Amino acid sequence: MNNNEDIYVDFGDDIVIGQIDSGKYTETVPYDLTCDSQFDELYIVFEGVKGETSNSLKVADTPGLNIKLYIDNKPMNIGSQYEIDNIQYLPSLTAELALANGIRPIGGEFSTAATLTVGYH
Repeated sequence: MNNNEDIYVDFGDDIVIGQIDSGKYTETVPYDLTCDSQFDELYIVFEGVKGETSNSLKVADTPGLNIKLYIDNKPMNIGSQYEIDNIQYLPSLTAELALANGIRPIGGEFSTAATLTVGYH
């Protein structure tokens, strides 16, 4: 996957905390997949520290900030397997900044990490 390179998602430098929940800060998760063998039942799964919802990652260094993940515009739950029907047409993955309930994050740089794995049955 991704030629064994890390995948980075950059939300930019001009994030307004009051606009985070508007959906304005949504970015594509860029990835590619090549497979030398033919598998009928491939799947992908994100692993990481869950945030406030089942499809969000916690941003460890910024309390109050989560990153929601989507597969083909539907929530992608952390730790759940999603089938890849055709390796030629990979599902789109997107990441969206989200606030955790009741906590207002402090401005500044932030980062988090997750593992995107491809497997087969």
